Amino acid sequence: MRDGDRISVRAFVAVAVNETVRDDLKKAQARLGRSLAPVSWVPPENIHLSLLFLGSLARDGVAAVGEALRDASTGVEPFQIEVVGLGTFGRPGFPRVIWAGVRPSAPLMRLQERVTVAVGALGLKVEDREYRPHVTLGRVRSPSDGGRLMEILEEMKGREFGSVNVDDVSLMESVLKPHRSEYSVLCSVHLAPGSR
Repeated sequence: MRDGDRISVRAFVAVAVNETVRDDLKKAQARLGRSLAPVSWVPPENIHLSLLFLGSLARDGVAAVGEALRDASTGVEPFQIEVVGLGTFGRPGFPRVIWAGVRPSAPLMRLQERVTVAVGALGLKVEDREYRPHVTLGRVRSPSDGGRLMEILEEMKGREFGSVNVDDVSLMESVLKPHRSEYSVLCSVHLAPGSR
């Protein structure tokens, strides 16, 4: 079946990361990779900040989500986020996900909440867990002693990767391939200062 024939897409809402920050994160991935831990690293061109994961979205619902994002972005001033530090999700010593932190800020948290409310109003299922802003760098493929990996993470935990100007939000499609995911932009909306 051709991609265009699929009736649904695997979708998420995200903010792009600029090239300078992406390059620094790529260097961090390379350093962490020297641990030889079994990690599937996110290709640098796929690095992004997720605001909301939607999962399976009907293709004919893409336009409605785009309108919801436009509503959520109206009245929101562009702002900056800071990408700072490294960490993991998973049990201590046995990480599942390796991430770079994004310093929480009032504008970011407000935008994420507005996106969640606007998309949820369409009747789509949205996550109700606390939003923890981060940029995923890699996923550990199999449980193993991540001793050396954790040592390098500890050495780099306070590293600063720079700032990102947030002036638009995108609805993204993720296509799962045998060895990686491929992302494409379904629609993008600019933050629009002024009244809603």
